[in-house]
Order: sequence, then structure tokens, then C-alpha cells
Amino acid sequence: MASPGARLQARRPVGSHGVRSPRCVRWTRIDRIPRARPGPEGDEAEPTRQKEDLLLEPDAKVLFVACLTGLWTGSGVVGLNKAIHLVEDSVAHVDWHGVFVPEALAVPVLGGATVSLAKVAVGKEGGGRLKPIVDSVLAAVTLGTGFSLGPEGPSVDIGKSLAKSFRRAVPGGCYTALLAAGSAAGISAGFNAPISGVFFALETVLERESTGDAAATRGEPPPKEALDLAVVTLASVLAAIVSQIGLGSEPAMTIPEYRLGSYLDFPLYLVLGFLSGGVSQTFTKSVAIGTDWVDGLLAARGVGREVLPVLGGVAVGAIAMVSPEVTYQGFQNFNRILLQGGDFTIPALGLICVSKILATSISRASGLTGGLYAPTLFLGAVTGSLYGKLLDNLLAGTQLESLVAGQESFALVGMASTLAAVCRVPLTSTLLLFELTRDYGIVLPTLGGVALSFLFVSSSEKLEKPQQTLFPTAGAAADRESAKEAAAVRAAYDEGYRDCSLGKGNKYTVNAGGGSSSMGED
Repeated sequence: MASPGARLQARRPVGSHGVRSPRCVRWTRIDRIPRARPGPEGDEAEPTRQKEDLLLEPDAKVLFVACLTGLWTGSGVVGLNKAIHLVEDSVAHVDWHGVFVPEALAVPVLGGATVSLAKVAVGKEGGGRLKPIVDSVLAAVTLGTGFSLGPEGPSVDIGKSLAKSFRRAVPGGCYTALLAAGSAAGISAGFNAPISGVFFALETVLERESTGDAAATRGEPPPKEALDLAVVTLASVLAAIVSQIGLGSEPAMTIPEYRLGSYLDFPLYLVLGFLSGGVSQTFTKSVAIGTDWVDGLLAARGVGREVLPVLGGVAVGAIAMVSPEVTYQGFQNFNRILLQGGDFTIPALGLICVSKILATSISRASGLTGGLYAPTLFLGAVTGSLYGKLLDNLLAGTQLESLVAGQESFALVGMASTLAAVCRVPLTSTLLLFELTRDYGIVLPTLGGVALSFLFVSSSEKLEKPQQTLFPTAGAAADRESAKEAAAVRAAYDEGYRDCSLGKGNKYTVNAGGGSSSMGED
């Protein structure tokens, strides 16, 4: 067993031809590091200078790469939004009078056909090295033609793709932090909310293990949480700056004037939290059932996946003919619900809620490119507006009417509560609403609604069989590949090691107790 003063030493294993591998680094323990012997002036400064070089140079390199990730992610998100507007403008200038089908049906079908042809053209590899660009183009076509998805998912994918492209430029132990930086940059640029981007990375990608005290006890190098936080914050801030330059500094959506009421209506926000949790659970199951049903249909009937976007366009177009608010319209439909929610009747809001769930489930199951963040926020706004409308009708003409918050306040809290329950990011949801409203007064009711919605979904899942969630839970990696890498790093932590780096073939090689174990892709 290693002594309390043990340290780590990186040794490159010798390959079959006697050449030391430049990538595969195995961490081994040594009991002590020889101290520099006193000698002539300047002899003791050399070990210190070497130690500083080992610590500062890799950190500076990682921070520089994080800055590049933030800048390029912000530019990519700006380009994605410009492309979506370009597709929307192109569709708007088409003369649909000569078409035998309504415009609401023709536009999604046209978009689905375009996506299908593009997927057939790029093949199964999805474009190879150009896959991030291909996915961004497909997302622009998908959203520009009104499918019920959102741009924030593709924005995060842009950041993750850029982070992966820098994978070999940083030490293996910093890759997860770089991946988190890309995700944070995507959220920051997409919503113009850098603080929310940082917390999104903390809740979904970065490991939140407290290893500082244990590391100090074992005499290991200091934990890297400070460097990870710096990497994520830099990327998030720079992405937000680029987004503000390219898209403007105004909030992503128009926040109406709202009335919070008194502290006596706080229990009403808790009830809204439970209601949002129920809607979130229904939404999550609907998306999962739709995807499973399509997979079963493909296996049983032998239907090619290339026709799914077209069929999805037909279904979404049919729903849009009944409820046009469910299509992607940037944040215009958000603004109508938030600003004009009182103009919608209770049955109309209920129809929009059900239609949005169906349209998003179909769009997701059809293999179209887009995220679930915007649909989740919209669904939460409709849920909160519906709840507020019910309260207004129940309390109309009573003395309690002046004590209860306005319908707009419940719509805002409903947005955060639903996002927290579906995406498993309670802190991010609260901070996102705070950054959008820039009002601290709404934080308290939001925390209450978020806590209850998150609790509702978590408790419901314990009563059922474990199911894969739509988004990674807190502490999990952002995708399957990085999840395996995080598991390998965690195994190294369990054995008392603070770091390990990528081995040959994109595998983690961990020297544990004299033996080595590796984990790679399937």
C-alpha cells in the first residue's frame, strides 16, 4: 500500500518495436520523490522551475483550447440561426396558391423530403468528418420548415463536436472538461445566458465528486475542479459574446410585465410544480413510446428510415392545420403565449398542450434533426398559462383575486419547472429564467416549482422500471462515448489515481494495482 507521501508518475509503455507510445500514458505510484540536495546557488531553483512548467503549461494550453471552443461555438450558433432564418424566408416567399394542399401541410412535407434526400446522399456515415456541418444544415431545414423541435440541441452538438475535434490537443484527463465547455458554450450562445450555460455543464457533463480532502490525505496532486470550472466559464462567456455580436444582446424571448402577487400564493406555485411534473412525465413517455414504435415498425415491415422524415412531415403538417402554434417559429409562439396568454381560452390552451406533445414526439421519432429544449420550454409556458387561466376563473370576483399572481408569472415558472423535470437540470432552469427576466423576485417561486416538478418525476421513475431519460442526468457524460470514458476515470479514482489519459485506439488505460484495464468503444 502506498505511503501517505506517495505521488504519481507518468510512464510511457514500451511498444512491440521498442518505441514508447506517445499517447498511451499509464499512471503508477512511486513512494517518494528525491528532494533536491543543497548545493550552489540556483541548484534548488531548477526542480521548482521544472514543477511550474509541468503545472502551468498544460493548464494554459487547455484554457487556450477552451477559448477557441467558445469562440467557434458561438460563431457556429450564429451561423445556425442565420441558416434557419434563411430557410424560413425562402419558404415564406414561395407562392403556395397553385399547390393543391394547404401551406401548413406542404411546408413540413417539403422539409421532410429535403432531409430524406440529404440523408440518402450522405449515406450511413452521415458525412464523415463533415458530419457536424451536415447535421447543422439538416437542423436548419428541419426548423426552418416548422417541425416541432428546437435549435438548442444542435447548438450543444456544435460545441461538443468542436470539443471533440480538440481532443488530441489536451491531456486525457481534461477531455471531459472540454466537452463540458462545448456544451456550456452551446447553451450560452443559444439563449444568450452564460451563467445558465456554466451550470448546464456542471449538471450534465462534469463529475461532481468531492475529492479534495481525500486527495490531500493520500498526498495526491490537487483536484482539477478549479481548472474545469475555468475552462467551462471561459467557453461560456466567449460564446455569449460572439452570439451577442452576431444576433444582438436582447434576451432570446420577450418577457412580459408580470405580477408576482403576495407570499400567500407560494403554495400555488408548488401545485404548479406537481402539474408541470405530470406534464413532463407524459411528454417524456410520449417521445420514448414514439421512438420505440417507429423502431418496431421498421423492424417488422422493413420500411426504410429515409421515408420517415416525409411521413413525419405529413403528420406534423396535419397537426399544424388544427393547432398552428405547435410549429417551430423561433420565439414568436413563445411571445404569443406569454404576452397574449389571456386571449386563449382554456380549451384552446389544452389543445395546444396535447398537440405540442404529439408533434414533438412525431418529429423526434421521424429522425429529424433538432433538440427538445425549445419544445419543453414552450410546453411549460402553455402549462403555466393554462394553470393561471384556471385560477383566474376560479377566483374571479373574490377578494383573493388581487393576492394571486398574474397568468404570465405562472407561465414563466411553468417554463422552468417543465425544463427542470424533462432535462434534469433544476439549477440551470432556475438560473435561465433569472437571466431571461433579470428579476430576483421570481427566483423564489421558481425554486419551489422546480423542486416539486423534479421530485415528481424522480419519484415516478422509482415506481417504474428504469428507463433511459431524454437527457443525461447530473454527473453523467454528455454522450455514450464520454460516458464510457467517465466510467474509466471513475475506476481510476477508486484505485487512488487522480488522472489518466487516452490510450491507443481511443481507450482509457488505467494501471491499477499492477494490472491494467482499458475501456473503449463497442
